[in-house]
Amino acid sequence: TPENWDAEPRLAWPEKTDVPATYTVGQEYLVLAARRLLGDGVPLHVLVVQVMALVAALAGMGVYLLALELTGSARWSVLATLFYATLPASYRTMGFVLVREDLALPIFALHLGLALRAVRTDRIWAWVAAGLSLGATMATWHAGGILALLEMGVLVLGALLLNKHPLASRRAVFGLGAFLLVCVLVPALRSKGAAFDLPALCALCLVLGSYAGAARRSGFIAGGLVLAGLMRYMVFPS
Repeated sequence: TPENWDAEPRLAWPEKTDVPATYTVGQEYLVLAARRLLGDGVPLHVLVVQVMALVAALAGMGVYLLALELTGSARWSVLATLFYATLPASYRTMGFVLVREDLALPIFALHLGLALRAVRTDRIWAWVAAGLSLGATMATWHAGGILALLEMGVLVLGALLLNKHPLASRRAVFGLGAFLLVCVLVPALRSKGAAFDLPALCALCLVLGSYAGAARRSGFIAGGLVLAGLMRYMVFPS
């Protein structure tokens, strides 16, 4: 890491900035690795665009995995990936330098595929991978928390209306643990209390709701969310 990484005076002088606690750092490490591997032959801003273009394109792998879990068909998955590649929105950040979603969106696409794999197979490794990838989405892009909240909001709504949801498996607790671990270990998430934020609280209530029994699951989740929300704003009022 650079000198003064946690007390950088050049960003908001005379105040010192804790860079990893303030910003969602992630792409910089990939560019650094590429720089060390390829040397100084390519201008830095060109290398950044090239590396992140490659990383952004990896979202297609997540789309393929997601479609494969939904359809069970490799052909439909390839078609879904090709359709994704033709969308103009897939190239929105082309040519820009260090746009956070170039890394976060591929990770989130992978997370969705892994989450469906975990629901289908109920394997511990799949739950852990799904939790880690959701945490990595939030750790590499500030707006990643919105994606996580949208996902959890859909699951909570389904649980309240249908009294069932994909996180009802008791092995989902491993995914929750992996997600919370990322929230605690990554400085940018820890400094903002991500482990006590709405996506984490929703996931916690959904997972713990699986232990309440089907008849009481909806009430447990609804009551748990209210209680957890009150506790969150008592601990982190801002």
